[in-house]
Amino acid sequence: MISPILLGLSAASCATAPEPAPDPVNFLLVHDVNRDGVLTKLAFVDDRGRLFDRIDRNGDGYLDRKDSSKQSDLAGLGRSGRGGGGMGGAMAGMGGGGGMGAGPAGGGGMAGGAMAGAARDRVAALQSQAAAASSRARRLVAGLDADEDKRVSRREFTDGVVYVFDVVDANADDRIDPLEAQEFRAEMAAAAGEP
Repeated sequence: MISPILLGLSAASCATAPEPAPDPVNFLLVHDVNRDGVLTKLAFVDDRGRLFDRIDRNGDGYLDRKDSSKQSDLAGLGRSGRGGGGMGGAMAGMGGGGGMGAGPAGGGGMAGGAMAGAARDRVAALQSQAAAASSRARRLVAGLDADEDKRVSRREFTDGVVYVFDVVDANADDRIDPLEAQEFRAEMAAAAGEP
């Protein structure tokens, strides 16, 4: 049976964002580190712990604003299970230097103006993405923050999403195999009215 919470989360994401509804199976299988198609609960919790350790930048055992000046690092978890690069990484990918003056670094004339316009458009798009990621990060923290102290402990981070594993693990053997994943996806599609 599909959890009303998961179904509600899927419906809410469809109503508020153009992105497709999150697939809980994909969320789980990101943690299948040996890529054998089978995820054990122990491997899931262990990988979530390693992920927590990577994003707890100040090492205080909590995820909060102090850990990231780039809030999108936390927001990227919902999509891929790994922290993203945030604005800093995206800006670094644009390259350094590149002033507005003449010469090879900045271009010049019409070409320089067009390049500057494209760069402004890219920066505006990145700022918009960062704002959306920051909003997702706040929702993620709020969803995992069981004691409502505005920060997420390691235990909240690892144990707070185990219910997703339990919902997909139909036979409760602490393993999600390819058949269970396929059956869960079919059940989700049927509940959503898809063929």
